[in-house]
Amino acid sequence: MSAILPFGLAALGTILGAGSVKKPNMIDPRTMRSDLVYENADIAGDINMMGRKFTSEASLGVGQAKSAAAGGRLPEGALLSAIAGIQGKTAEGVTSILPALRREKSRSMSNYLNLVNQYETQKTAYDQAGIDRLLGGLGQLGKVATLWSGGFLG
Repeated sequence: MSAILPFGLAALGTILGAGSVKKPNMIDPRTMRSDLVYENADIAGDINMMGRKFTSEASLGVGQAKSAAAGGRLPEGALLSAIAGIQGKTAEGVTSILPALRREKSRSMSNYLNLVNQYETQKTAYDQAGIDRLLGGLGQLGKVATLWSGGFLG
């Protein structure tokens, strides 16, 4: 029996074994960091959006207070007090959302780091499985070479 045949079979087994390791079906989350992490710029944009919402509501309230004062139903001092109260509530409303937005930023960063960790774990397992298969195949080739050199294969 020719030594080529056992070496060929061992080499074929190595190639087939290494090819049987499936690549993980994940996308590296670092390529999409800007979509996954809620950053300071996102917080600023949301605060501006909420500020506009509170400001438009405050403008409506000030308009109603001025309308009531123009109709003689509200004295001037009460009108000024109402406007100051509306503006204070507007500022309070905008600043009250900041802690929730900061919590969301922290949560998004934690989720992002978890995704990176999962990706790296699967990638490392895939890489290690490929190396293990390759080394296993080389071990088989070594066994065939030992048997051949001892005269057991031909």
